[in-house]
Amino acid sequence: MGIFGKKKVNVTVHGYQSTLGGADGRYEKQARMNRKIAKKKIRSLALVPRTAAELAEFIERTYHVEPLPETDELFVEAKEKLSADGPVDLKVYNIVVMQGSQSAAWLTVYLEATRNYLAFNRIHLECEDDYSVDRVIAEIVNYFGASKEDKKAKNERYKQLCSVQ
Repeated sequence: MGIFGKKKVNVTVHGYQSTLGGADGRYEKQARMNRKIAKKKIRSLALVPRTAAELAEFIERTYHVEPLPETDELFVEAKEKLSADGPVDLKVYNIVVMQGSQSAAWLTVYLEATRNYLAFNRIHLECEDDYSVDRVIAEIVNYFGASKEDKKAKNERYKQLCSVQ
């Protein structure tokens, strides 16, 4: 039996992840508290949806980036994958996430306005910092928000919002 017992459970609350477990229930109280806090945060979500255009403006203003040109390899590849479902209004952004004065990661943001599709791809560099990257993702997802209809349908946009709370 390891340090945590026979079973391990990963619990994430407010962007912090901790490994909890143990067949003897040593960490069950903390796990229950974390689940309770997460449920309370999700119930109290302010559902303020924003359009893809508003989100694009937020990303450009906040992270000082421009969308990749339509000839860029990442843009072309993403557009080919999405165009099977009809017309595509896509913007792709590369954000450099800094840790102090060093680059910690590249975060690629895919924003498709027709379907309100938002996706991320992260590439860690030498100076790895998950917290900084997760914080940027949370800022973007929180700004994009979700609607009451998204909550009723429990669609991807609503699930993303809940996952960063």
